[in-house]
Parts: sequence; C-alpha cells; structure tokens
Amino acid sequence: MVDLGEITVTLPDRRFPWFTSTRRREGRRGFRAASGAGNRCGGNFVLRASVRRTVSFVHHPDDFPDAWLHGKEQKLLDLYVPAAEKSGLCFEFVPARELVPSVGRRPHLYRGERDLLEDRGCFLLEQTSADPQAAQFLGAIYEVVAASDSVLVNRTTKDLEFLERDKLAIADRAGALGVPHLPTLIVPPGKHAQRVLAHLPLLGGGPWLLKPREMSMGRAVLKFSTEEELRSGLDLVAQSGSSYLLQPYLANEGDLRVYLIDGVVSGAQLRRPAVGGLLANTSRGGHVTTFDVPAELGEWCRRITDSLGARYLCVDWLVTGTGFVLNEWCTTLGGFSFLPSPQREERADALFAFIAREIERAEHPVRQAVTA
Repeated sequence: MVDLGEITVTLPDRRFPWFTSTRRREGRRGFRAASGAGNRCGGNFVLRASVRRTVSFVHHPDDFPDAWLHGKEQKLLDLYVPAAEKSGLCFEFVPARELVPSVGRRPHLYRGERDLLEDRGCFLLEQTSADPQAAQFLGAIYEVVAASDSVLVNRTTKDLEFLERDKLAIADRAGALGVPHLPTLIVPPGKHAQRVLAHLPLLGGGPWLLKPREMSMGRAVLKFSTEEELRSGLDLVAQSGSSYLLQPYLANEGDLRVYLIDGVVSGAQLRRPAVGGLLANTSRGGHVTTFDVPAELGEWCRRITDSLGARYLCVDWLVTGTGFVLNEWCTTLGGFSFLPSPQREERADALFAFIAREIERAEHPVRQAVTA
C-alpha cells in the first residue's frame, strides 16, 4: 500500500530531465454531450429545436462585499445588455444560491418553482469559489446544465471539464504542447504538506507562490521569500480543505489576457498590479490597458485552443523580462469590463455574437456519432 502523504506531484518544465507527468483522470461518465448537443433520457437521445434567447449568467455573489458587488453588477449590466441586444439576445444575472440542481428522468435546475431547464436555455456558469462547499455546489449546477440539451457557453472544449479550471492540468497540457509555463509542485494534504519542501530546489531559490488549484480572481494566492515563511504558509493551507500548488514567482510587468473566439485572437488586455502590489487582477486593484498580440504568442494561443477544441477561451500570460510564460486559462466571461472604450464594447459585442453563433450551432447541429 502506498502512503498518499509520501507522494509529491511535480509538473516542472518538460525541457528538464526530471519532469514527471500526472496521468489524466478519466471522465466521470462515458458519455458527455457537446454544448447544446442533446440530452440522454431513458436511453434515448433527445434534441429540442429552439433555444431561449436569454443568456443566464449563474454566479456566486457571496464571495464579494455587497457594496462592491452592487456597483460591479450594474456596470456589467450596462455593458452586456446592449451588446446582447445587438445579437438578438437578452442577458440576466442568476445568483447560484437561488438554485437547486436535480436529476430525475432528465436534469432540472430549479429557481423557486420554475425549472430553468424546462425550456432549452443558454447559460454562462461560474465554476470557482473561495468557499469549498460553494465550489462543489457550482460544480453540481455545471453538471446538470452540461447533461441537459441547453447551451453551456463556457463548455466549448472537447476535452474533460477539469482542463477548464485546474491549474495542475493546465500546466500539464501546456508542457505537452511545448508552451512556456511554470514548473509546479502539488502540496500533499494535511499534516503531510511540509513534504513538498524536499523538492523545493526544482522551483529555484525563491520567491515562491502558493495558489489554490481551482480558484480564480487572485483569491488566496500567497507569496513567500524565505523557506521559513513558506513553512508557515504550508501550515495554513494544510488546514484549508483545498488543494494547493507551489510555483516560482517570476518578476513580471503584468498579466496579459488574450481572448480567442473560434480559434482566432479577438483582442487582449494587459493587467498591471497597483504600485507595490502582487496581483494584477482588477478585483485586487490592478489596472488595464490594451495590448497588441505578437505573432509567436498568437501561435501558442492557437495551439492551446486547437488542443482543447475550445471555441471560446481566455489565456493568461505573465509578461517577464525573458518573454511570455503561461499562467492559466479560463472559459468564463473574461473580465474585460475594465478596458477603455471602445475596446470594452468591442469585446462585449464579440462575446455575444459568439454566443448567438453557439445557439445557432445548437439549433442546427451537424450529425454526430454519439457513444453511450
């Protein structure tokens, strides 16, 4: 029997001989319908024709202060509603706390007495939260929508869904594609967390970053300059109930987010930390400027989207003194509301035009072989 506390998973750069890869998990079900493709009910493949033209963005507002959230939601509504209307769509926020996922003969998603999956809908879903229980609940919502015949806009990848948010899986895939990325160590659970220190030389002499494997917006990211500080940090994350990874901190001038729609670069924004800050996330005080994507970086981005089969993807890169290094990617809205005008409106228009095409694709699918 192998003691799990004695295993440390490493994902350094594949150029080095000590690289050790993780094995990818198998899907939790043998069948996964493509976004909006259909719904298996009672062993039959059922496909309804029309899709409701309201884009429902399911989010978890409890992660944010009420005062900040109200202003942010209104800003997004002012941006998204006109963009949606240009593509013949409507837009609404749906707080996840108001929903109850269910499965019976078919998937259900109840909001009060109403089943949002009674009609064929269109959804954008948040998938991460600072609260581990809330994150699992968001995952349940994702599962029932993905199993239905509704359009799940941020389920456009052909690969397994954990590749949309798991930083370990992202680093592994980047290495396989020959894309510059950060060497990575996974912190063992609980009282075994300190074991990762034996492998710290793989990440250089510091500083280092501790990050949750599946969280967003810069939440719970910690920087350490000495091994003594890192030991204390490991004691903290060992009690968190979340899986953490350890990566080297690379000095950089910001975080570049590249937007790709149908495999084509649709735009980019450079996010810089506030003076003296660590994180470039706008929710953490970072500020945003536009950016022209160089050809080599565009090729790396397309390599990623081709590998995932992703029709919509936001890819984040660290802008270092020696070039671009992949940080992570995501399939949610992409945080472009802080861009200056008119680039902000252009990104919103492009997003909702893409959503309209996804609905069209779902209503008129190409015949596919479906394997049970």
